Parts: sequence; C-alpha cells; structure tokens
Amino acid sequence: MKILTADHCVFFGRGRPLLLAGRSARRRSSGLLDWVIPQVDRAGDALRPERQLNRLPQAGTYLVVVTASSADYRLRRDMLTPRPLPPDGVDEAESFAAAPLWACSPEICGGFRTFTLQAGLAGVQPAMQVWGPEGALVATAAPSGESRAAIPLLALSQTGVSHILLASDVPTATYSLTMGAPARRPIDPNSAVPIEEETTAGILWTFRGEAGQRVRIEMRKASGSELDSFLELYGPDGQMVAQDDDSLGDRNSLIEYDVEEGGEYTILPRGYDGQQGRYTLLVRWLP
Repeated sequence: MKILTADHCVFFGRGRPLLLAGRSARRRSSGLLDWVIPQVDRAGDALRPERQLNRLPQAGTYLVVVTASSADYRLRRDMLTPRPLPPDGVDEAESFAAAPLWACSPEICGGFRTFTLQAGLAGVQPAMQVWGPEGALVATAAPSGESRAAIPLLALSQTGVSHILLASDVPTATYSLTMGAPARRPIDPNSAVPIEEETTAGILWTFRGEAGQRVRIEMRKASGSELDSFLELYGPDGQMVAQDDDSLGDRNSLIEYDVEEGGEYTILPRGYDGQQGRYTLLVRWLP
C-alpha cells in the first residue's frame, strides 16, 4: 500500500477481533504504528463497522497486517481531509459519514475545553477521539447513553492543530458537536481541606503561587470508586509543568512541585484514558 503524502488515514474494518499494524519501510525497525479495534458486537448477523484514525508519520510504503478469528472481514482505507471546526461547533446538518473528521485550530480550541457529541437519532451509539498536533491520541469518549458521548475536560495544544474524529454505529445519522470552556474554582493550599468531586463535572481548580514555594497536590479515588486517577498541573502561561498517574499507589496520584514563576496555576484532575468516577483533591504548601 503506497501512501503518497503524510496525512490522516482512516481504516474501516469488519471482524472480531481485528488488529491493524503498519510500518514504514523507511523508518527504524522500532517505529511501529499500531491500531487495535475492540471486540465487535453483533446485531443479528450484521457486524458493526469500526474505524481507527492515525497520523502517518511520513510518505512511504506501509504494511497492513489483518488478523481475524472465525469471521470474515472487509478492510478499506480512506484518506480524509479534515474540515476546520467552527467556533460555535457543528449543528445537526452534518452526518457521521459525511463529516467524520474536524481540524481544531489553536486559536479556536487551544487551552482547556469540553466537548459534547449528540446524535440526532435515538438509540445511536456515537464515539469521539481527539488527537494532538503530533498525532498522539489525547482523549476518547465512548457512548454514555441518550445517544451522547462527552469529554468533560481536556487541555488542547495552544500552538498546533488538533483533530477530532467522530464515529457511530449508524453512519447516516446526523449529529451536533458543541465545545465549551470548563468551570474554574479556586482552591486554597493554606486550608489543606480535601474536596470531593466528580470527574464528569469538568472543573478546573486554581491557586496562586509565588516563586520559591513548594506545593503538594493529592488526587485520591473516593471510597467505593474504581477511578484510576490522573493529575496534571499547568503554569501561568497555560503550559503543563507536571503530571502524575499512580505515585500514591492504589491508582492515586501525587504531584510535588517547586513553583518557579509567580501567578495562577491550574490543576486538571481526570481519569486515566477518559475513565470517570468520584475523587478527593487535597492541595497544601510544603515547608
């Protein structure tokens, strides 16, 4: 399969399970592109098509390997040209088949954002993926009921173009895609009082720091929650300065950071790989 230009490539496949792997003949041997398509549900005898998006790193020849167990499959490769996402989002005039890929410029999408995808038909199962400027997957949203999928909180690049891929089990269904800004709440490191919240609330926590101070931020899953916490800290310029996954153990997160520049710092608490659940957040100064 010859790719003439480095671009976004969408693979459509039918099978259960299905693995797509590609490698450029001109890349180092360790440079692999991998796609894993989840188990496909059956609706009678029909197999629901799945699609995966990846930014190909360069022009060249790519090898696609397909494996399927006890099922036939069909594989089609499409090169998509993304449309620029309007500042007001997308209304229901578009369908999943006609407009599956949107380019999100930093002027419109840069910074902290929320996304809600709403299908125009009841019972439709929409899904959404967000890809950063370097081609890395940064967020996913699976169907959450009521024909909806949402990303409650996301930090998008303020320097490069991100991309949003939309899919549905009914490609002809129309949809609306809305983008918003999350709520910001102040948190006082001097109080050292833990706050309990839901990750689906899409809330950013802010505090003011001065150069030379050292702050400790703990994110723990609430009692009875299965949340795998993930914690990010952003500086006054909006750039990430620290992140952590499981430093506290038991899927709890910890950041200890030496403030280098005075100003407002932003805490983004979320679940790993888009997971949702309740958590407690504790912020305090260290001596």
